Amino acid sequence: MMLTFLASVFKSFKDALARQIGETCANWVIGTGIVLLSGYASWLGIRDYLADNSSSNTYSNAPAPAYTVTQIVTTTPTPVQSSTSEVEVTETPYPETTPENTPKASDNPEPSTDNPEPSTKSTNWSPNLNDAATVESCAWPGNTGYSWSDIKRIDSYISIAKQPYSEGFSCQMMRNMASGYVDLAVPQGANTFSVIAGQSDSSHDTDIIVTFEVVDAYSGEILQTSNMSIGESVSFTVDVSSITRIRLRVTADAGPGVESTKFIDTRAVWANPTFS
Repeated sequence: MMLTFLASVFKSFKDALARQIGETCANWVIGTGIVLLSGYASWLGIRDYLADNSSSNTYSNAPAPAYTVTQIVTTTPTPVQSSTSEVEVTETPYPETTPENTPKASDNPEPSTDNPEPSTKSTNWSPNLNDAATVESCAWPGNTGYSWSDIKRIDSYISIAKQPYSEGFSCQMMRNMASGYVDLAVPQGANTFSVIAGQSDSSHDTDIIVTFEVVDAYSGEILQTSNMSIGESVSFTVDVSSITRIRLRVTADAGPGVESTKFIDTRAVWANPTFS
C-alpha cells in the first residue's frame, strides 16, 4: 500500500517535473530564440551603421581637390563730364600743290652779293662787327694782318684824343701801309651816318699818320676822308639816303720813303657808328 502510494507520488512528481522541465525548456528555447533574433537584428544594425560610418569617413578623409580661383574684375570707365562747352574744330585742308601755285625759285630771289638789299634795321641804330656785311683785316700789301675787334672785346673802352669810347670797333696796324675796312649795309629809312675816328691813345708809335675814309662801297666814291696823327679825332657825318652800303677804310702811313715792311704799332678806331 505504501509502495503503491510512493510510486504514485513519484509518478506525479516525475510528471510534474517533466512538465516543468518541458515548460522550462520551451521557455528557454523561446527566450534563446528571441535573444538570438534580437542579437542578429542588433548585429545587422551595427553592421549597417559601421558600413555607413566607414563610407562617410572614407569620403570625409579623402583630400579635397585643389582649385585655382581667378577673380576677374571688369571696370567700366565712368565718363567725365566737362564743365566747359564743346568747341567744334573745323580742319582747314591745305591747298593742293599744282604747277600753277608751286613756288618758283624766281619768286623769292636771293639778294645778290654785288648789290645787297638794304637792311631792315630801324633808324638810330648802332651796328657792331656782327652786323658787318664784309670785313677785311688790316694787312700790309702781299701779307696778312690783324683782324677787327669790337671795342668791348678788347677793353671796357678805348680813348681817342683822351675821350673814352665803348662802342665801335678797332684794328691793330703793325706794318707801314697796312690797310683794312668794314662794310655796313645802310638800313631802310636811314638818311645819315655818323662816326668818330682816330688812333687809340695807347698806340706806341706817335709819328704814324692814319687815313680814315668813308666810302660808297659799290661806286668807290670817297664820301669823306681825314688824315690824323695820334691825339687827334674827327667826327664824320655822311648823307646815305641814296647809298645801300658804306665802307669804313683805314690806311697807315709811316711817312715818305719808308719801306712797307717797316714795323709800326698803332690802332685805328671807329667809335660810336650810328645810322639815323
